[in-house]
Amino acid sequence: MGNVSAKRPSRGIVSKLISLYFFLCPIEFGLNAVLPGGSSIKYLGFVIVLIVILKNLKRPLKPRFYHIAAILWILLCFVSLVWTISSDYSILYLKMYTNITFFFIILTVIWHDGTSIKAYLLSAMYGSTMASILLLAMGTNLEGTTLTRYTLTIFGAQIDPNGAAALIANGVVIAVYFAMFGAKNKILYSIIVAINLFAILFTGSRSGLVAVAFSIGVSLIFYLKKAQHSFRYILGIFIIATLSVLVVVITNNILPATIKERLFKLENYSGGSNRILIWMTLLPYFPARSVFGYGLGSTVQLTMDIFGKPTGAHNTYLQVLMDVGIIGFVFFIAIILILLQRGIKKKRVIQLMLIIAAIVPAFFLDSIGQRNFWNGLILAAVVSNYFDLDKEGESCILVPGTVQ
Repeated sequence: MGNVSAKRPSRGIVSKLISLYFFLCPIEFGLNAVLPGGSSIKYLGFVIVLIVILKNLKRPLKPRFYHIAAILWILLCFVSLVWTISSDYSILYLKMYTNITFFFIILTVIWHDGTSIKAYLLSAMYGSTMASILLLAMGTNLEGTTLTRYTLTIFGAQIDPNGAAALIANGVVIAVYFAMFGAKNKILYSIIVAINLFAILFTGSRSGLVAVAFSIGVSLIFYLKKAQHSFRYILGIFIIATLSVLVVVITNNILPATIKERLFKLENYSGGSNRILIWMTLLPYFPARSVFGYGLGSTVQLTMDIFGKPTGAHNTYLQVLMDVGIIGFVFFIAIILILLQRGIKKKRVIQLMLIIAAIVPAFFLDSIGQRNFWNGLILAAVVSNYFDLDKEGESCILVPGTVQ
């Protein structure tokens, strides 16, 4: 196969900066309140991209099919400015989509060694745990609503509880993975699962809770079907199950009644904060421009015209369909499907858990410009790339003791 160690440009400073990026993402909104110039993480991302480009100028890169799909999707978004019905929103969305998609491509087109990938996973997990502890310790009620939904407020800035839950969900699934299949520190990772799950429950975010449930379910399906189970796998599953039940029992006694009703009454999911109404209102507009859509940013403009406020579709996939049509949707969804296919084919549980944690909340949120969505895909992609290139046993670096 060749020398794997020769394909590691992402050690050292790049690896540390990327780890810092994943750690700070859950509190980015608070940093933005005290640092000038908008998104604070954007500056860190710019430094990472610059160093990566400089270090890889003379190294051959290996673009994959999902990179091609991402480039085609962004190009179509750009071209759609010609026929968009909203010039204001289109420019805003193009900048946001281009920046974060370019960041995704840069981070996933280079090689990351197993030690670095484990550092990224742990950084994302500890970052979400930090945010969860802050939310549980000093969380405040969501402003502008009569519902009791707790969220995190830092330096006077407040994050949407659904966004907070989506970011924390990444940390939950990583901690579950290490607790179930890692060789060490199972108790520590299980406690981290409990803390993060507890915080998600307090946000009252149904999408965050469903994402975590699906991700954990996938991990159980894959590993409970295996014939050989060592004691540590069974112990990990038992600890996670016990702590999850304990969190739900404790939460049931201290959660406000409005949150319990929101989360655990299935009939409340049908309304989805008027999401169904928004979806049903937008869908009749789709056939008129089904192939190329109404142009980037048009969905937000349509909801502004219809409802009097720019709500957007509250569904990433519907918003893509409305903005750039079936063609754009195919390019966009190909990014996800290619990564899913590799994870399913090779039975890479952590890759599948990360993807599910990213894409499930996107059914209820506009996630294309959000880090919770792309961070999950970035981590899933670097894991996939690592296993694709390293077929000689070095994959145990990712999680010592893991059976691939």
